[in-house]
Amino acid sequence: MTTTLTKTGGHTSHPTYKQLKERVLKNPASSFWLKGAITSLEDRDVLDAQLDVSYLAKLYDIRLREALPGEQPEPEREREIIIHCDEPGCGWSLLMAIEHLPDWHNLPCPQCHSGILVNDEDMVSSAGDL
Repeated sequence: MTTTLTKTGGHTSHPTYKQLKERVLKNPASSFWLKGAITSLEDRDVLDAQLDVSYLAKLYDIRLREALPGEQPEPEREREIIIHCDEPGCGWSLLMAIEHLPDWHNLPCPQCHSGILVNDEDMVSSAGDL
């Protein structure tokens, strides 16, 4: 799929999620599986859905490499980290590139809205990895 950028008032605007979703759903070349997945993800929490889709993409990158004949170079791996909520009964977690850790500094859990996910101590202990 090609994404078209449009100029509006001197700046470039990107298509919205809704616009891109409609393009895929209306495109006869889009698979029924993809259209069904997009539709079913609408009922999911956005962060949970993104985490699952990201994991699925990584899983199928590995499946593809294993299915291709011959020696395949190992892909360059992002340094990843899992952040999670420590509140009892919450269970929220997110796998992300470690470079994004500062984006979560001093923010509460998006699911239960309690606690701080990444505190000052976490930032200091991860400083060498950023």
